[in-house]
Amino acid sequence: SGEIVGINSRGMAGWAEGMGFAIPSEAIKVILPQLRQHGKVNWTWTGLQLQPLRDFNKDIFFNETEGVIVGETDPESPARRAGFLPKDRIVRVNGQAVTAVSEEDLPQLNRLMGLLTKGAEATIDLVREGKELTVKFTPREKGKVEGEELPLERFDITFKTINQFDNPDIYFYRKEGIFVYGMKYPGNASNAGFYQGDIVTKIDGKDVTSLDDARKIHAALVANVDTKNRVVVTVLRRGTMRQLVLDFQRDYAKD
Repeated sequence: SGEIVGINSRGMAGWAEGMGFAIPSEAIKVILPQLRQHGKVNWTWTGLQLQPLRDFNKDIFFNETEGVIVGETDPESPARRAGFLPKDRIVRVNGQAVTAVSEEDLPQLNRLMGLLTKGAEATIDLVREGKELTVKFTPREKGKVEGEELPLERFDITFKTINQFDNPDIYFYRKEGIFVYGMKYPGNASNAGFYQGDIVTKIDGKDVTSLDDARKIHAALVANVDTKNRVVVTVLRRGTMRQLVLDFQRDYAKD
């Protein structure tokens, strides 16, 4: 009929020659206007992780013919704050009936959720343990998933900003700040006993709440490395404060 069903996004050669990938036209209709208006896909965030009624991947089947199952909710998300629970069966979104029998039905429902108006109250009708309930919640913009990173060469360590979505385990202990994202081996930080995921709260007695704080402290210390090359760093490791002595006298980049 001459209708576009998808736009090519990738082709394969070699052992998979002839295999191709495409973005469905239904997704393009939603994505393209957002790219033109915002320069990015500006989805709304609900925090709902949906599961089909016939989940063959997990070998879980629900004896229902309508609706979609709440598999889980993201920490600190609008859905969790509103009280959604795993195994809730959503049947209507703002009065519109929804159903996902198999996994192939989920993209359409995820798009529906992603197009809810940010900051506007949405109404969800669901069934919980056989009882019909109505839950109202307010979706919002998710924001950047990836936090910024800062490599500090003389410390042989990379710090990263705490992000609610990318680092939920770390976010549980502290909502803002920086943490140890990576280290060089061998290196000064690894020798001092740092662990990946350590939340850095102080360096040399100075409070650290951002990458800029760490950058400035590091620059000042390196500038006077000949007179001072050992500092105490306070970290929060799984809820426990620890003091680590960081000796940065050795320059591993030159060794």
